Amino acid sequence: MSDEGVHSTSPEILCSAVPYGVSCLLVFLAPDFSPTGKRVYATATYLFLILMYASTVVPYVALLTTLTSDPMDRLSANSWRFPLAKMAFLICSTVAPMFVAWYGKTNEAQAYMMAMSFIAILATAFMLLCFWGTKERYQVKLESERVPFGKQRRVMMKAKPVVIFYIFKITSSIAFVIKGSVTIYFVKYFLERGDSFVSGQLSATAIAGIIAPMIAIQLIKRGVLSKLGTLKAAQLGCCVAALCLYFVNPGQIGLACALLVVSVLLAELGAVTAWALPSDCADYCETRSGITMSGVVAAGTLFSMKVGLALAGGMVGLVLSASGYRAGEAVSPEAMKAILFLFAGVPAIFHGISLILLMMF
Repeated sequence: MSDEGVHSTSPEILCSAVPYGVSCLLVFLAPDFSPTGKRVYATATYLFLILMYASTVVPYVALLTTLTSDPMDRLSANSWRFPLAKMAFLICSTVAPMFVAWYGKTNEAQAYMMAMSFIAILATAFMLLCFWGTKERYQVKLESERVPFGKQRRVMMKAKPVVIFYIFKITSSIAFVIKGSVTIYFVKYFLERGDSFVSGQLSATAIAGIIAPMIAIQLIKRGVLSKLGTLKAAQLGCCVAALCLYFVNPGQIGLACALLVVSVLLAELGAVTAWALPSDCADYCETRSGITMSGVVAAGTLFSMKVGLALAGGMVGLVLSASGYRAGEAVSPEAMKAILFLFAGVPAIFHGISLILLMMF
């Protein structure tokens, strides 16, 4: 594409870089407040972190639309983005506990503050690098920037593919988050494995998340599956893997762990396409209305995902509480059934719903 008219990245990423780094650090400070003060501080700093996260993610997701108008280029960008994100997660989840153990358990709060200070600096630095290292080559029509949000929202909600995609983000997020949230319960109580085994299993799923996008982009480039076909195959595979997990016996540890890794691999296989679709949805809205809406569509995507996260979190707490589960106590047969239902049954249902939505897309 020609570099004519290339302009710098939108200033939102620049403006939110330092506040985002500060928000990461503030959550892990341990001020000597009263119990009530600590609760207020924890709530306020966590809300500030989520606000700053949203402030960075919305322009970051929308950036893909302005970097290129080529759908395959967008997929290629995501095929790098997701493995690197999973590698960062794996490094942080491994190195931070090791640093805390080296620093000393007696000063655990201070150790986490030190670790997060370094991570906060890195987060700020990489956000600034993202701003200075990228260019918006696909020009935004200046007249569309003055369109009121209400009008953009109406255009977006009248576009059937966009509405279906948002519902898909809710259902797929519920399936993925519930499975991830209950994995520890499943491994500890159903398979009766210790903390070190849980840590190893979580590392294996993180590695699966690194490999999956590389596989996905090759399948699409070689014409084995279409972009949307890859996402459909991922949802179908996740549904089947979850159903298989539902019928695994506690003694089949190897099979259960393999199915868990496969289910995560399949879920991440579709992530490359799923996070490229907001850009395609923005293109669709622009074609219909003449309004450039990459930011609004990206914000709607993040909102839908957060709705899914909230519903998943509430569902886990509600089902475990209703089953009589109590932390630190022996797990009753009813609680065990609830854990298995949450870990396998619920994801199978919502992956199935997600597949149906994709068939309507």
